[in-house]
Amino acid sequence: MCNDPIAWAFPTASPPAIVIDTALTGVKEKIRLAAERGERIPADWAVDADGLPTTDAQAALAGSLLPIGGHKGSALIVANELLAGGLAGALFSFEISPAIVRGSDHHDRWGCGHYLLALDISAFGNVDGFLRRADELAAAMRSAPRAQGTERIYTPGEREWLTSEQRRVEGIPMGEPALRALDAVASEIGATSRLLD
Repeated sequence: MCNDPIAWAFPTASPPAIVIDTALTGVKEKIRLAAERGERIPADWAVDADGLPTTDAQAALAGSLLPIGGHKGSALIVANELLAGGLAGALFSFEISPAIVRGSDHHDRWGCGHYLLALDISAFGNVDGFLRRADELAAAMRSAPRAQGTERIYTPGEREWLTSEQRRVEGIPMGEPALRALDAVASEIGATSRLLD
């Protein structure tokens, strides 16, 4: 099963915009990080090489990702394959070399496809009216009844926006494996500055 993501962004009158950006399967990078750290993963993220659900990140890397939402997630993946592969005249995800996905294979043409759609709000009506309605929806979500123990309801993309604002001020925390990888690239291109010095 591939990891076709789906993303939508909706402007609002006041920030943050409403941004939905989600993988339609368990997230392979999160599984890789869990494997590096020796952590378990949720049982609904992947199956092992024998097709059995697993919480072992290493076993999951040898197996396959599971779709979110069962058959409904699978249907969205099929739609994405047809839009980004079939309609775009590109390869389907299962036709793409795993080496390319890992970034270790270099080709003149990868054949990876993308599907982008931009809608002009003014073609449907008043832009300010849409932005106002988007703000109303965001406010309604934030003020909805909360489950016990939930301190705050965030709109889609709001936590990431808040984190982005914080990172602009405080910088980006990074683990040692990522810093080692960046240092290796810096060394490869002859940069004198090192992150781990």
